[in-house]
Formats: sequence, C-alpha cells, structure tokens
Amino acid sequence: MKRRVLVATAVLGAVSVACHTITEDLPSRPSSVNGAPIPTIVISVPVPKPTPVPTPTPQSTPIPQPTPGPGPTPEPNSGGQNTNPVVRVACSVYFVECDGQVVPGSKGATSARSGCRVHLDATTKDANNEHTYRTGPQWTFSNPGMIERSGQSAWNPAITGLGRHYQQISAAADGVRCATFGISFE
Repeated sequence: MKRRVLVATAVLGAVSVACHTITEDLPSRPSSVNGAPIPTIVISVPVPKPTPVPTPTPQSTPIPQPTPGPGPTPEPNSGGQNTNPVVRVACSVYFVECDGQVVPGSKGATSARSGCRVHLDATTKDANNEHTYRTGPQWTFSNPGMIERSGQSAWNPAITGLGRHYQQISAAADGVRCATFGISFE
C-alpha cells in the first residue's frame, strides 16, 4: 500500500513540474517585411438597420351580401335566338320576395309566407343542351285560385300566395314537361 502511494506521488509531482503555461506577446501593430511597412487596410461594414414591422390596423368586417344565383332565362327576341325543338325543361323557384326584399338563400325554396312573391324559372333546352326559345313554357298550378300570377315572361312568372296552402307547380314546352315541384304558403 505504501508503494502505491509513493508511485502516485511521484507521478503527480512529475506532471505538475512538466506542465506550465507558455505565453507569447503578439505585436500591437504590424511589423515590416524586409524593411517595408505592411499596409493596414480598413474595410467599413454597414450595419443593417432593422425595418419596422407595420402594425396591423383593425378592419371592419364587411356584411356578407347574398350571392345571386344564375340569372333567369332571358326572354327570346326575334334576332338569332335558338329555336330548335325543346327536349328538356328544368323548373325551380328562382327566389322569394317578401315586403319588396329578396329573401337571402331563397333559391329553390319549398316554403314562403302568404303574401310573398315567389319568382319561378323554367329553362328550355334543345338536343345539344343549348337554351332554346322555340316556344314559351305553359305553367300548371294545382290550386290556381289561391295564387295571384304576375310578370310578363313565360319563362319567369311570379306568383303570390293568397292564403295558407300547398301549391304544386310544373311547366311544359313543346310537349316536354319539367318535374313537378311545390311550395307551401304559410
């Protein structure tokens, strides 16, 4: 045991004597090479300036407006309209109007208040699936005594419910009939 302590002490003593810090003084300015002075070059580096981040300004949220659906079938005119035979008729509620205002989201409605106007739409198409204006559609109503019909267009009439009831509706052109649909007047 004594021997181990003696060996450890000898090793530590040798290591501590052998280790010391070497320092070297560096010159504070460049020296000359072969008698010629070394030029000092100064390069200025631009310091980037931070760009200010714009503060968001509060914006008012716009009030959503009802999205208009596709336009009603236009009236035919005498100049260049397609007059091919009708092979398909599509009918629907175009929109509902109450107190002179369009009811938002009322395209395809199945109910309306009594006294409101229900605007209808019939689209006639030919064998090429193009709009045709050969003949205006004839509308059929299940209870015509309970409505008042208005509008000059055969393709886009309007009806007003005169009381609470259910009205079945369809239209035909060139012997082709659209699917029957209905609206409840409440």
